[in-house]
Formats: sequence, C-alpha cells, structure tokens
Amino acid sequence: MNIRFHGHLNKYTNAFKRYQTRYFILDAQTKSLFYFMPDEVRKKGPRGVIELTDCWILPSNEDDVTFTVQTAGSGEAFKLR
Repeated sequence: MNIRFHGHLNKYTNAFKRYQTRYFILDAQTKSLFYFMPDEVRKKGPRGVIELTDCWILPSNEDDVTFTVQTAGSGEAFKLR
C-alpha cells in the first residue's frame, strides 16, 4: 500500500532569505518528501526531493510550528513550517 500525505508548507530559502510556499507530498513507500512550486504540481516534476531515511527532525526555537529536517546522507538541512 502506498500511503501519501500532501499539502502546503513554507520552506526557508537561502537565496531569498525568507520562507516561500511549496506543495509537499510525503510518500511513505519511498520514504521521500517531494516538493513542488505551488502552481507546478501537475505540470512538472518535483522541484526537489528530501530523502527521509537516516534523517533527524529538529524542533525550532523560533515558534511552535517551525522544524528542520536534517539529512544524514547529503548533510542538507531543510527548514519548514
């Protein structure tokens, strides 16, 4: 069974130093979090993929809704809310 959750989250982008809305799809089978530009979900492929195997979810000191996904493989950190 392929369980999927989806919806909008705000992703922090270093290029603009602010949050931007992205559409996310969590695929439990592949253990991946795909993200899209909000208007490109059906038109194009994902803007990026966050591999969730061997990762950490870290709460933020900023507020109650912000968290970071820290990946072990690439060492990337994704700040979301």
